[in-house]
Amino acid sequence: MIAKIDVIIPCYNCGRFLTETLESVRRQRGDFKIREIVVVDDRSDDPQTVLVLDEIDQDGWARVVQNHGAKGAASARNTGFRKTASAWVIFLDGDDLLADDSIQQRIDVLKEYPDAVWIGGDMTHIDADGRAEPVTFFRSRPRPSQALRTAFATDQVVVYPRPVRLFLDTCLSQVGAAMIKRDLIEAIG
Repeated sequence: MIAKIDVIIPCYNCGRFLTETLESVRRQRGDFKIREIVVVDDRSDDPQTVLVLDEIDQDGWARVVQNHGAKGAASARNTGFRKTASAWVIFLDGDDLLADDSIQQRIDVLKEYPDAVWIGGDMTHIDADGRAEPVTFFRSRPRPSQALRTAFATDQVVVYPRPVRLFLDTCLSQVGAAMIKRDLIEAIG
């Protein structure tokens, strides 16, 4: 069965990055289906962002929905989640990029670990000048890099059967770049 995925992108004044972020999603290929891309505008007031959001919505690149007041990325993610229905969601911040084959790599993990409910991954962050940072996010942060050193050294999946403490101590995964099973989000509210 092909996994169906919705990609939810919170956006507040990130218009100068958003096109590249969407392109990184559109480049994804593999045995999955991106059912929908939803950009949640957290009441952007930057003219460039408003223009880009209008173009995206009109061109059908993604569905643009409005958050109810500027409430931040977490609220925008929740709004996007309520507007989607796929079994899996990927939250991707409006100034981040998915690496090529990022989603397929997560699908490969899911095939090997069908009971997984949260599959994290690294991401490339776009800096304030609009340039992709040269080192991926988790590799460039000391604590996550140390915790994931086996994964980076072997290019293999690392499974943490009881990851809560590790998550809390090291920021082991970012919601902004995780593939999460809808059931998990609904269960924890």
